[in-house]
Amino acid sequence: MITAAAHQQSDLGLAELQAGDSSAAEIDTLFPPRQLTIDRIEAARSFLDPTTRSVIRRGLEQIGTSPDVPARAASWIENGWEESLRYYAWSRCVTYADGADPTGEKRRRTVAQYRETSEPPDVPALPSEHAYRLPSPIEPAAAEIVEGLLTRRSIRHFKGTISTEHLSTILTGGWRSAGFAAGPEVASSLDYFRGAPGVYSVALWIWGIDDVEPGVYLWTRGSSGGDHLTRIRRGASGTEVSEILQGLQAPRSASATAFLLGDLERYSWIYRHEHALRSMYIASGRWAQGATMAAAALRLGSVVTPATTDSVVLDELHLGRQRFAPLHTITFGRPSSSVGRA
Repeated sequence: MITAAAHQQSDLGLAELQAGDSSAAEIDTLFPPRQLTIDRIEAARSFLDPTTRSVIRRGLEQIGTSPDVPARAASWIENGWEESLRYYAWSRCVTYADGADPTGEKRRRTVAQYRETSEPPDVPALPSEHAYRLPSPIEPAAAEIVEGLLTRRSIRHFKGTISTEHLSTILTGGWRSAGFAAGPEVASSLDYFRGAPGVYSVALWIWGIDDVEPGVYLWTRGSSGGDHLTRIRRGASGTEVSEILQGLQAPRSASATAFLLGDLERYSWIYRHEHALRSMYIASGRWAQGATMAAAALRLGSVVTPATTDSVVLDELHLGRQRFAPLHTITFGRPSSSVGRA
């Protein structure tokens, strides 16, 4: 996920990547544009590991680096695609600001440098009708968490409704597990690396939760723990969500489905390298795992799936399809067969 601006500001096209102790200068010296040779690969022995050297050497041999370049490689060279090998060499040497940084100093310095030229994109304002203040989450005992994990399985058949305390516990469990920033405001520069503010958000289709009118909502974290549901529109059903989730039958009898959303534009402001999308999807998995664990500790049932009709979700939430992406979902409710108390 490299921004266009990053490509324009460096011969490497990578100047804006968050390289804390990058060896980009050495790479630039050893591998100047369009001058990749095996001799230069050999000169990199001091900091390229044998596997990397071998991969790049084979690539150079395949595209040809001598006057008798094979005809089949001519267009590859003419188009400048050998730069990919140069980039690969760089990528194996660079270190990242969010890597080994126990004190946080490297990340703080990186954020300060970014903010000298631009601020994060604004969080879009969404239409809303009403807000429910959610109760504090239930804090399951350690034994309940362990028992829930040992007996947990995907549940696809549900009955009845669940409480707002259950909802709050599941949402908070996912958020904590992913390590997202606690509140909506930036308390320190490190919060930018924890998805605040506005990189991640949770949308809900609710139709079976006590004291909450069926509808589409956004879960809003309060600065002092007072979380809210902000309604985007009235009316929602499990049948509707089943269609959004590619025909998954579980929502038809469940209480709600939560969608974790990612703001790609805000995320790429802080993560300016190809690890970004991978990191975002790993975070979504942690979120789903945490929400599932919270449901299991409450003896509720859940099933997760990343398979969604993204355009429908984003259109319902009035979010741009190019900027936002649904990353993961969890559908939950009271199991139709007993798995313990809830």
